[in-house]
Amino acid sequence: MATLYIKEIRARQPEGPYFLLGASFGGLVIYEMAQQLLAQGQQVALLAMLNTNCPVYTLAKRLRCHLGHLMEHGPRRYASKVSKAMKQRLTGRVAGDNNGSRETNATDADIQKLLVKDSGVDASLVRTVLAILSAEERYLPAQNYPGKITLFWARDAPQDFEDNRLGWGRLAAGGLDLHVVPGTHTSMREEPLVAELVKKLKPYVQNRD
Repeated sequence: MATLYIKEIRARQPEGPYFLLGASFGGLVIYEMAQQLLAQGQQVALLAMLNTNCPVYTLAKRLRCHLGHLMEHGPRRYASKVSKAMKQRLTGRVAGDNNGSRETNATDADIQKLLVKDSGVDASLVRTVLAILSAEERYLPAQNYPGKITLFWARDAPQDFEDNRLGWGRLAAGGLDLHVVPGTHTSMREEPLVAELVKKLKPYVQNRD
């Protein structure tokens, strides 16, 4: 995705500086885009994320997550989920094939409903959603980012033991600029709350140093 987007962007604007902003999963995409653009000798003037969780966990954070899941699901169910996840990693199971049959480890109830036969939902949309979920689950940054990362934190988004948004600070050699804005994961980007987000974002776009 990152490579394709860069190709499209550079077809319109061949040279940087580039200003990259990604929301949620999009934050992972632009992180990879920024790394690829730098490798191409281009300048990235802004790498900003909207409430994107960092996929790189410290050992202590991973242990807290495992403990949290253990307490949430109970020993038997937790052991079953871990065993299933390990089996999927070892076998490299793919979420679909050319015949249209689909397997997925998606646990979200809404996604499961989309997979019901004759649900009326466009099959290509379902495949896109599943591909995004798979990419989000599998992506790990190959290296730290040499510049600054700007993170806009949704103040009212639920926090639990898996919250690792501040983990970006460990990957940003140039530091992490954190801005807390009103709203949830979704409403921070909607009227009327988006006005506060825009207010905090504007200086990064206007000041191109």
